[in-house]
Amino acid sequence: MKPIPPNRRWNGGSNGASQPPASNNPNPFEAIVICELNLSSDEDFDAFEPLEEDFCEVIIAPLAIPARYRATCRACLQPIRVGDAIVRHAQAGCWVHQACYDHPLRSTARPLIVAQYDGYCRICHGGIRAGELITRVQGRGWVHAHCVED
Repeated sequence: MKPIPPNRRWNGGSNGASQPPASNNPNPFEAIVICELNLSSDEDFDAFEPLEEDFCEVIIAPLAIPARYRATCRACLQPIRVGDAIVRHAQAGCWVHQACYDHPLRSTARPLIVAQYDGYCRICHGGIRAGELITRVQGRGWVHAHCVED
């Protein structure tokens, strides 16, 4: 039998222990830091005296990622399509369009989804085409979103 070769990471070789594993995960937030100091132009300015008008404000803007699945934006109630830029909502933490980041969430009694297949509405008996907004009614099935509102 051949002996098992030593693993370079265990022996502190040049390829493993000295280099940490590369992380492909991007930082979820990019921070924009705005610092402003209002210094006095007086001659009697004391550098050790605390300033009254200094502040440091940190604005954190989340990075947008492309949507991998279809869903409904809970801020504008429009469909989120695959590939759309989405971010986590500022207060609720749900996925919304990038433009809807600071918008208030709209309450909807029924979740709206985009139809993936053709079918027919259980209320108006009209056709449902793939790509239309639909919702599910308990005891009936899938219906047009506008049929429930009427």
